[in-house]
Amino acid sequence: MQQTTRLKRLVASALLALALPAIAPAATAADYSAKQISLIVGAPPGGPFDLTARLIGEKLSAQFKQPIVIENRPGASGVVGFQAINKAAPDGYTIGMGATGLITLKFMLAAYNIDPVNGYTHIVEVSAAPLVVTVNAAQPYKSLAELIAYLKASPGKVNFGALPGAVAMDVSTFASMIGTTVNPIPYAGSAAQQQAIATGELPVAFDNFLIAKPFVDGGKTRLLAVVSSKRFPMFGDLPAIAEQVPGYEGTVNWFSVIGPPGMPNDVVTTLNRAINTAIREPDLKKRLNDGGQEVVGGSPEELRALVARETERMTRAAKQLGMQPQ
Repeated sequence: MQQTTRLKRLVASALLALALPAIAPAATAADYSAKQISLIVGAPPGGPFDLTARLIGEKLSAQFKQPIVIENRPGASGVVGFQAINKAAPDGYTIGMGATGLITLKFMLAAYNIDPVNGYTHIVEVSAAPLVVTVNAAQPYKSLAELIAYLKASPGKVNFGALPGAVAMDVSTFASMIGTTVNPIPYAGSAAQQQAIATGELPVAFDNFLIAKPFVDGGKTRLLAVVSSKRFPMFGDLPAIAEQVPGYEGTVNWFSVIGPPGMPNDVVTTLNRAINTAIREPDLKKRLNDGGQEVVGGSPEELRALVARETERMTRAAKQLGMQPQ
């Protein structure tokens, strides 16, 4: 009987030993940089989102001595990329770029049902990228105050570029707070919208600085303000909308690095430390500043708190504007 029991234990131990190799161990800080890392970007190559990812990827590759593979997963305004990040194995070898769209997509697309706060591991905020008020150079308004006066004098008649998501919400909130209405015109992206501003097809829009800059430098368009509650040093003397519209906040777009839920804490700490180091290197910081991004950094907890605050703020705004996901 005793021999039978011992034999059963030996068989059980052998079976357990065979099963263990099939269980992929989670990455730890000690061995994390031993494998290739994929960084998912929910946008096509060439834009600010993709550029930021590639700058981060270059620095991480140098630190970890391993390739960082940028995987562009465009589609459905970023949904394809965010879903891929959410569903990835939480071993730390597939991470991705986060942005304001983590939140705003919930108010646009019923198919996007990932909780912005708990549906991801929040690793670090990379940068803040406020929008700017950009207008066609031939328009009569040469300051934010003049633009506001013009809009109030022509309620509902001025075409106003409104990219889907947070930008459309910001445009509606801006018009409401100055006591008028505008005619929001949706564009597929910043490139098309800025081309429309430059040619005079569209008089005014809230848009991304990096895309607007070549047209500003060429004299086709001009900037009137930052779509924010405060000024940003990289924009010099450009005023914030809140200086003319007290209480206006606007959506300051942010870029972050995130991962699937449940990533090991030590790997999150390793990545957080590495990215904080990278974005403070002078060359990368200058590249981000030149593109209209202010370096932020910080802890995973600070990024998670930002996402929670912005989710609450945008939920209130969407309710006030009567927005319903389609």
